[in-house]
Amino acid sequence: MQLNDSQQKAVKHQKGPLLIIAGAGTGKTTVITERIKYLIKKEKLEANNVVALTFTEKAAGEMIERLDQVMPYGYEEPWICTFHGFCERILRLEGLEIGLSPDYKILTTPQEWILLRKYVFELGLKHYAPLSSPNRFIHSLIKFFSRLQDEDVNESELEPFLENNEKILLLRQAQDQDDAIKEEIEKYQELFRAYKKYQELKLKENVLDFGDLITWTLKLFRERKSVLAKYKKQFKYILVDEFQDTNFAQLQLIKLLAPPEENPNLTVVGDDDQAIYAFRGSSVHNILDFKKHYPGACEVVLTTNYRSGQPILNTAYSSIIKNNPDRLEQILQIDKKLIAARGRKLPVPAVFEVETQEQESDFVVEKILELVGQDYTYKDVAILARANNHLDQFVAAFRRAGIPYQLVGNRGLFDQDEVRDLLFFLKVAADPCDQTSLFYLLHNQVFEIKPEELLNLLTQAKQNSMPLWQLLSEKASSLSDYKKIVGYIAKAQEQDTKKPITEILHDFIHASAYLNQYLKEDSIENQLKLKNINLFFNKLKVFDNDFPKASLADVVEYFDLLQEAGENPAQAQIEDIDTVSLLTIHAAKGLEWPIVFLVNMVSDRFPSRNRSDGLEIPDDFIKQKLPKGDAHLQEERRLFYVAVTRARDYLFAVYGKDYGGARAKKASGFLSELGVDMQSWQPKSGQLSWLTQMQGVSAPQPRKVLDGKLQLNTLSYSQIDTYQTCPLRYKYQYVLQVPTRPTHNITFGSTIHNTLQKFHRFEIKDQKPDLTTLLHIYEKEFQTLGYESEAHRQKRFEQGKEALTNYYHHYQEQFEGKPQSLEVSFRLQLDHTPLVGRIDRVDNLPNGGLELIDYKTGKTREQKEVDKDEQLSVYSMASQQIFGKIPEILSLYFIDDGVKVSTTRTAQQLEKIKEELIQVVEKIKSADFEATPGFICSFCPYNQICPFAVKV
Repeated sequence: MQLNDSQQKAVKHQKGPLLIIAGAGTGKTTVITERIKYLIKKEKLEANNVVALTFTEKAAGEMIERLDQVMPYGYEEPWICTFHGFCERILRLEGLEIGLSPDYKILTTPQEWILLRKYVFELGLKHYAPLSSPNRFIHSLIKFFSRLQDEDVNESELEPFLENNEKILLLRQAQDQDDAIKEEIEKYQELFRAYKKYQELKLKENVLDFGDLITWTLKLFRERKSVLAKYKKQFKYILVDEFQDTNFAQLQLIKLLAPPEENPNLTVVGDDDQAIYAFRGSSVHNILDFKKHYPGACEVVLTTNYRSGQPILNTAYSSIIKNNPDRLEQILQIDKKLIAARGRKLPVPAVFEVETQEQESDFVVEKILELVGQDYTYKDVAILARANNHLDQFVAAFRRAGIPYQLVGNRGLFDQDEVRDLLFFLKVAADPCDQTSLFYLLHNQVFEIKPEELLNLLTQAKQNSMPLWQLLSEKASSLSDYKKIVGYIAKAQEQDTKKPITEILHDFIHASAYLNQYLKEDSIENQLKLKNINLFFNKLKVFDNDFPKASLADVVEYFDLLQEAGENPAQAQIEDIDTVSLLTIHAAKGLEWPIVFLVNMVSDRFPSRNRSDGLEIPDDFIKQKLPKGDAHLQEERRLFYVAVTRARDYLFAVYGKDYGGARAKKASGFLSELGVDMQSWQPKSGQLSWLTQMQGVSAPQPRKVLDGKLQLNTLSYSQIDTYQTCPLRYKYQYVLQVPTRPTHNITFGSTIHNTLQKFHRFEIKDQKPDLTTLLHIYEKEFQTLGYESEAHRQKRFEQGKEALTNYYHHYQEQFEGKPQSLEVSFRLQLDHTPLVGRIDRVDNLPNGGLELIDYKTGKTREQKEVDKDEQLSVYSMASQQIFGKIPEILSLYFIDDGVKVSTTRTAQQLEKIKEELIQVVEKIKSADFEATPGFICSFCPYNQICPFAVKV
């Protein structure tokens, strides 16, 4: 890859701290991945000597994907993860050092809300848990507690604060001074005591929130110097991406691993002009003050932009300089103005004013059709807004105009009809007298009840003063359609508490052929609906694992609480389909499109109004200095800068003067900062609305799949195995993501793998776990999904217990010693597609060779089957690259029978298998999903919906 001079300087920097200031579109991710490649290949570092930390899972995934493209086949991954992922990995390994149980669970923010709601009366709250509305301040409390964690505030700092304020309070009471000050002090005392109590409750429940991951890792490193020394020695080079998005606590973590006084090999990459996450606790001052923390740091400024045309870059710069002097450009006296690498003349960004909200949508539709009719596709277009609800008008407009679209990185899974229908079913099964849920459930087209018939049912129920469910049940005796519906509900109630909720709902969607309505036509909309259903089932599986004995009423209450807590996960998206993207500017960070529309560009919407957190932490605990200018306006301007620099060729900013309401809207002040003239847009003469004149105008058809191929980010061996079994099954499972009923074989296999991995982790740390420890881990890890009955589940549990007891007494006879490694991750390049996986266990042999072990549950295989096992061949290829040698022994250990069957592979065999796997990958990429029906259909989870299934 050809790097420019500044990029080369950054990549090849040798020793000491380095600050890379990477403007938008300057190849930041390329520089990071090339630097990691340089350190491993040229400087001969081991992969685990490099750690790269970033802000989001998305960014970490992109870094890994880019690294796959520049590293050799089968390389071992360095530690590339988010800060939270890094800390979780450390705490799972070392948490016992400070009394933290390594089997803790991590709470999402909505789960925090539920936990606080459960204990709200145990927190000692008065002002913040009024009896009239005890849950009123829970969101604010979570935010307040999180801010304390972001600022690395510990209990030793809280006590002096409380004591000092108590003295002030007593003094003022004696002088009979301001009651408002007295009340404020009392409120802080209440909040800090609640915070301490909440920390105790989380330990009691063995749960941590995301902020705790950083807090506990800081505690570990500060209190256990030997552990800190171990990781300082391991991580010879530390890279931090998106450094402008880190918070104060994360900065302290970096400084522990890379102390400034030791002139560490620390590389941080970021751009202060793209710091847009203050609402999550990040501090732009981490990057602004980096050279104060590391005064000897070298700096490299990347200003060659490979994305946008120069006119776009000029307008972005003319806006962002309004944030001076709180910018690195002035602080370090450097030039940050971006220079376009693209020489082609491109249009100047355009700002349009329209009269109404409807005209704004019409303008956007007209421009999209105009450009897509030329050389662009729908996938080249993005609509960016400051807030989610600003996108609603464009969803409606695109539907009317026939423009394919996706809401990307958005909320709203629980609002989608296909998911709401399943929630309505659960609510009716839990309480058939829930008339509203029953009405909406019956409205689903799968039941084929006409609207007039449904209204007639409601009228009859009202006239006879009877519940709708009672009327439906009475009519079920003579009408088959109603009988089916009543039967579905009755079956679910019969299974209540006897089966996991996932299985109850899965039985319903297959008995009712609920999914068939989305399988009839292979459209973008139907694919998204199936993926949304799958996402919802994933949520249910988590619930079932957390609450294995839950009832239908329990799951309804849980999801009601989640939604009350503000949980509404992102909808599904399809990356390789030709659609317009609609998303917020925050979700657009790191992305780019040839054509970008910035919409709703009016005052009070963008920049938004400055809303406080409600409960602000005291200034005593804010450990970063405050900017000289208006912090909120500066943050909003940086967000605007991010939005503008997402565009490659065309940038349109548009706003309407009338969005409803009494007053006309004014243009956002940011528009005038662009330095371009405002234009007015009017519908064609005499036209009320462009969209009303759509007759005879058809939107260009979207391209089915880009470059005629399925886009594969990664593959697993199980995916390849599924495709080889039946390509159509692969499509159902991995492309459409049609949910399947959990199977006890997979569930039990996962239980055993997790149990042995945690058990042998003690051995790696030179501890001697006993049988009681092994069985305790097994009991905690036992997953309950997929079993036919409680009796079946209990019998399998006892069999597993017996098998593990036998394993404990004999495993040391069958293995040479303690494992060298557990759960070894690998990524093999097959036709430029990463094949990812994990090897259960790697052991050293006395002669210096390696043995790779994969644990299996179920029937023991014959030697000839193991000799041909393709997955073991994949593991052998991974070993060849990770450890530099083919393993001498490849073993499958069958837990149920306590038998180990071993085999070997030669280099010639591996080369042949690699070529065969590449051919399979090529077929998958070509979207060849022809069914291969036969005896295997009887074992396929999709045999009820597959039109080609052979009925045995």
